This record gives sequence, C-alpha cells and structure tokens, in this order.
Amino acid sequence: MEKFRENVDRLNKDEEFRLLFSEEEDALRTHNTLMAESEEAGLERGIKQGQKEEKFEIAKNMLAEGMDINVITKITGLSENEIQALNN
Repeated sequence: MEKFRENVDRLNKDEEFRLLFSEEEDALRTHNTLMAESEEAGLERGIKQGQKEEKFEIAKNMLAEGMDINVITKITGLSENEIQALNN
C-alpha cells in the first residue's frame, strides 16, 4: 500500500501528468456539454415537429367539418397551401 501511495504522490507532483489529466478532463467536459446541447436541440426540434403535426391534424378535422380554408389558416397558423395539400 505504501508503494501505491508513493506512486500516486509522484504522479501528482509530475507537472506533465497533471496537464495531461487536465486536458482529458477538459475534453470530457466539452464532450458532455456538446452532447447536452445536441440533446436539447433535438428535443426542441421534436417538440416543434409535434406541434406542427398537431396543427395538421386539427386542420384535417376542420376540413372534414367543412370549415372555410381562411378560417382554418387563422386558427392553425398554417398556410393556405399547406391546408390545400391536406385536402388532396
């Protein structure tokens, strides 16, 4: 155990080893940050896509009820072209 402690102490005093360790930690932190940002961006994209799909579903239901396209665009925020494409 004493030998192990001596080796750890020696490595802790070794400036080159400490710099390498710091670089590795920095790289890991950078990687983790990028992964978290990517995950957040993916979630945001998924939420927006889901909201858009919901608008299309609502517009389909409104069309099925015979509602006017102008009213549907006002309520859903979809364009006339998007709603007409649902009609086909």
